[in-house]
Amino acid sequence: MRRNCAPKPLGRTNCQYVQQYVDQAWVTLNLGAHHHCTAPALFTISTPIGLVVSLSTIPAYVPRDVFTPVEYHGLGRLNVGNSLGFLPHVPLVTPVQLVYPLPDELTLLRVGPVNGLTVDIDEIVRPAVVAVPLMPWDRTPLPVHQNAIGLLGGAAGTSTAWTYTVPAGKKLYVASVRSTVQRTAVATALGQVQAYISDSVTQLCQAILVPNTVGAMVRDEGSMAGLIYPAGSVITASWGNSDAGGFCYVQNVLNGYTFDA
Repeated sequence: MRRNCAPKPLGRTNCQYVQQYVDQAWVTLNLGAHHHCTAPALFTISTPIGLVVSLSTIPAYVPRDVFTPVEYHGLGRLNVGNSLGFLPHVPLVTPVQLVYPLPDELTLLRVGPVNGLTVDIDEIVRPAVVAVPLMPWDRTPLPVHQNAIGLLGGAAGTSTAWTYTVPAGKKLYVASVRSTVQRTAVATALGQVQAYISDSVTQLCQAILVPNTVGAMVRDEGSMAGLIYPAGSVITASWGNSDAGGFCYVQNVLNGYTFDA
């Protein structure tokens, strides 16, 4: 909502319950402490952002208008303030009345109803502050470097180069992954040689070499940089050879850092 009337002191205009300051966004209105009185009373409040005022047993002699919501004249008033004093009063005018927003640091509520009027007031509590976590680089970052180099040749097969498990209480940020295969000696029976890095779901990078030429090389930098793994996640580097004879240089590298979860 926007205020459609000229600004006036709180309680001096009937639009005070819809005014909104420019720097204040709408929030969910959650109710807090409840206050009840049938006579003048002073309550301690907990710096609410607003009040919901409900009136009942409205005396028949109090004048009213014919509009909706019905407004009464002379039902009494309330003041909010603190140990330094009170703000200008807010008249009690409607059976259900919203006093919102309120300035910060108000701790006192004084209510003055006419004889016979019952007043119930609920504080509108300030919304919980959403905790904003620190960025990863502010949460005890520690570098992670996993690197394995091998020379494959002779018997075919697959083996594990290294396995990394994200420590308890940590998360892993993957900055880069790289797999490399380079032929250093021709094979007598050509198959293929591969190096790859994978998690429990997918391969982060994979290099497969087929050419049977000394010096031929293939490298995969991977496209999974920027992944964040929770504690307990396992990343595995492997390589495999289906050639007969010949040799290939293979390498699997992961760079990143862990930070507090």
